[in-house]
Amino acid sequence: MAVSKSSSGKQQNDRDQEYHKKSEPLIPGLPDEIAELCLLHLPYPYQSLARSVCCSWNRTITDPGFLLSRRSLSLSLPYLFVFAFHNSTARIQWQAFDPRSGRWFILPPMPCPKSVFPPGFACTSIPRQGQLYVLGGMRSDTQTSINTTVVYTTSTNQWSIASPMVTPRSFFAAGNVNGKIIAVGGSGAEYNDSITSVECYDTRKD
Repeated sequence: MAVSKSSSGKQQNDRDQEYHKKSEPLIPGLPDEIAELCLLHLPYPYQSLARSVCCSWNRTITDPGFLLSRRSLSLSLPYLFVFAFHNSTARIQWQAFDPRSGRWFILPPMPCPKSVFPPGFACTSIPRQGQLYVLGGMRSDTQTSINTTVVYTTSTNQWSIASPMVTPRSFFAAGNVNGKIIAVGGSGAEYNDSITSVECYDTRKD
């Protein structure tokens, strides 16, 4: 019986702690609605770091409703994305410029082999989804085109691998038409292999 009481007491204590965490204000002295707006307006690279501040921030920032609000907010909070070769590693380094604060942020490395993404890739974005797409390119070691599709999502500050293109391409054009990625022309598997075809990638069906 003593064991049962002890177990029951521990469960009640755990429930009390969980209730306290859920009732804890996001920012003391502010209504949670206002505090959530403050978190929404953090520059997105910092939002992933803010999750470690406390349980209530982590719970709010990872909530699906918060992520949806961030996607909607991104329509009115533009960022400029640029890339450059990193001198010491010879790899592509992406950065984002926040025009409100005048600050630059370094993005996480793209998930690709070291020899894959030097020249020839195409970039496009889907602002309504807060996503940047990097397609194709040429391997620096074999001088052959590739068909990879890599996606950067601002709401998570992470890269991911999407469905590859049907045709390996480099030095081609790409753009967003009604939420679909269009890839046009370019060089094929071999450098002198000219491509005249067009392909379409529906991001919502991947």
